[in-house]
Amino acid sequence: MANIETGFPKNLAYNLKELAGGFNKQKVKILGDLQSVSASGIVRFKLPSNTIVDLRSLVLYFTGATAGTGSTTSYIHFPRYTSSLLQRITISANNITLCSINEYGLLYNSLMDMEGADSSQYSKRIGELFDPTIRWSQTTSAGTTATNENAIAGVINHSVTGSTSNDSNVNMCINNWLGFLGSCSTPCIDTTDFSDIFIEFAFASTNVLYHSTITTSAPTISSLNYTLSTIFITLDLITFGSALYYNLKTEKLIGDGLAIGYYDYWTSKFTAITKSSGVAVNFNLNSACLDQLIATFQNSDVNSGIRPLVLYGGNAISTGTVVAFPKILGDPLTYVNCEGTFGTNHFENYAQGDAFAQSYYFRRAGNDLISSQWTINSKAIDNYALTPLEIFNKDLQYMGYNNIDMGSSGLHAGILSLYHWLKYYFIDICDLTNLAGDNAFWIAGLNSAGSSINIQYNATFASTNGASIIPVIFARSSKKLIIKSEKQLEII
Repeated sequence: MANIETGFPKNLAYNLKELAGGFNKQKVKILGDLQSVSASGIVRFKLPSNTIVDLRSLVLYFTGATAGTGSTTSYIHFPRYTSSLLQRITISANNITLCSINEYGLLYNSLMDMEGADSSQYSKRIGELFDPTIRWSQTTSAGTTATNENAIAGVINHSVTGSTSNDSNVNMCINNWLGFLGSCSTPCIDTTDFSDIFIEFAFASTNVLYHSTITTSAPTISSLNYTLSTIFITLDLITFGSALYYNLKTEKLIGDGLAIGYYDYWTSKFTAITKSSGVAVNFNLNSACLDQLIATFQNSDVNSGIRPLVLYGGNAISTGTVVAFPKILGDPLTYVNCEGTFGTNHFENYAQGDAFAQSYYFRRAGNDLISSQWTINSKAIDNYALTPLEIFNKDLQYMGYNNIDMGSSGLHAGILSLYHWLKYYFIDICDLTNLAGDNAFWIAGLNSAGSSINIQYNATFASTNGASIIPVIFARSSKKLIIKSEKQLEII
């Protein structure tokens, strides 16, 4: 009997679909060319040949430890989000670069904090250092009775009154991806159609780490480093017992070819400028489908050494003691209830309620912003310069109309006000696509048609702010990979 579907709503339709041909799935463990690296190290993986791989299942695992000795009592810790440890991801096939994203950790922080970092994500992100302020551990079981079972304890990981050592034996993973690994319109690809597919992970420098200390001056830290060991990826492989799928695919390969859409990000860091003089950057790029431009800022001294964590409520120092207020995400109203003052040499006044809970490297320093404006090919995208509140709402819209999203994912709990957002989380998005909202992969951005696209970004700040910042701009493009017979690849 045929399915009852056409002309009826879903609740009245009888629509059953059956997958043809002996489907089978197997999870495999893949080792890279190295199983251990230090800061700024590179690990390369080769995907299995002659099989279908499900990129949605790809997880990178490693165990981490930090190293470093401060001139005062201080300990070295990993940043929020394991993806913060990635400097660059490069995907290549048949000696062609499909996707390469530099400053990956900064980009991931910028997007994740705005659309996937609210408290509901905490339990889903076990292994991703979603909240670095507490490190959990378990004791060895002493027996079989309830009173002798393993005890689970949480240690404050931002104050030497809690953590009494550097990080060690921290089990981590990365299972949430940007670019080719996370956006393929066809996430299950057959590596038989490629010669070899390589994934290269370049890890970040030690500047992404943070330290804990009780002094009012910055300690000098020697032998600073981190080590990642037992590195491997896991991936699901898929096979079909029937030749139907493979025959249909072969027919496409010898015809127009197989088409896969995905996102890639171009990154540019500009020369440091003084905020009071304003930001005015101008550059050109080529793209067959330019989707978004994402501007943010870093403090110009991010590569000058690590600093304390900017945390929930903060380490309030008063008369040589530390008052710690560790908080798990989801309780923002108590973050601002802090005490104490800091010496003039301390890097952050935590007692003001700053709730970033991330290392200094990832602070997106947009505080004291007055207005900004994007211009493309001499045409202003908005016909006037936008204020910070207008930019914030525009960002919510251009991230999928999150301003009207009632779902579970949302903004990081540390965004307590417009001032917090500007100081720590600021991004300014220019979107050039049609936000269809139908979960389909659309090629709908700006096509340069073989010529260069000229882009200008201007931002003004309060004349009294003499801080020095580095403008950073990410450009997201939709790319189309055409796969033809005899493993021919073409990127459009």
